[in-house]
Amino acid sequence: MQNNRYIDFLKGIAILCVIYGHCLQYGSGSAFLQQELYWENTCMKVIYSFHMPLFIAISGYLFFFSLERSGAKICLMKRAKTLLPVCGTWAVILLVRDVAMGSCLNAIHTIARLVKYFLTDFWFLWAVLLCTGIVAITEELIHKKYGGGGDLISLCGTVYHLLCDS
Repeated sequence: MQNNRYIDFLKGIAILCVIYGHCLQYGSGSAFLQQELYWENTCMKVIYSFHMPLFIAISGYLFFFSLERSGAKICLMKRAKTLLPVCGTWAVILLVRDVAMGSCLNAIHTIARLVKYFLTDFWFLWAVLLCTGIVAITEELIHKKYGGGGDLISLCGTVYHLLCDS
């Protein structure tokens, strides 16, 4: 697949929205953050109403081409090799921060916190991995059984996700 400037433009807009949303959330003072006043900000509401569904739609669209080119198993393995190290690295970074701040009490507490960070703090990466697996397996099964038609199931899943998260 050749690079699509329209897709790149949409990804750029979504990335800028994420950056601006985080600036609003974390750059408006500690009282603003602690009291979660950012949810009252109209701009924040607008950004959060579409930026993640846009990322998901783009990801699903591009994933179709990866499935066509490489197959379900290779795509799933590539996605896992990409996302799991990110979860692990950030879990270690957060744990080092906790140790430096003196909030880890003992070895068991430290290990438990590392596992918690790995599994829960980057839930959206786990969600991407899970959805990748579901779509890859569904697409593979549909292709084997019916010789096509999995694209319709993928499209239905994407539309359902967009409607439920809006």
